[in-house]
Amino acid sequence: MNPFDMLKNIQSMKEQLGNIQEELAEITATGSSGGNIVNVTLNGKFEIKLTSDISPELNSFGRNIYLKTSVGTIYSVNTKTLEKIKLN
Repeated sequence: MNPFDMLKNIQSMKEQLGNIQEELAEITATGSSGGNIVNVTLNGKFEIKLTSDISPELNSFGRNIYLKTSVGTIYSVNTKTLEKIKLN
């Protein structure tokens, strides 16, 4: 095989990989906990989106532990959901 053809193929593969990474970043998964008191949306990069919301009732005194547990649970579930999507 011609070395220049190989370089063209490598460049094409890099472009395809970049496109796939962009598409994955646009995939989202939303989960909720506590009867929709906490809703979290993750993107394909496993980043929590700013659109995630927390019910005002959880901001009251003494509920911080529940809040942390709920967000942690949602993050874990969404991470697994996105991993399944990536594998398909």
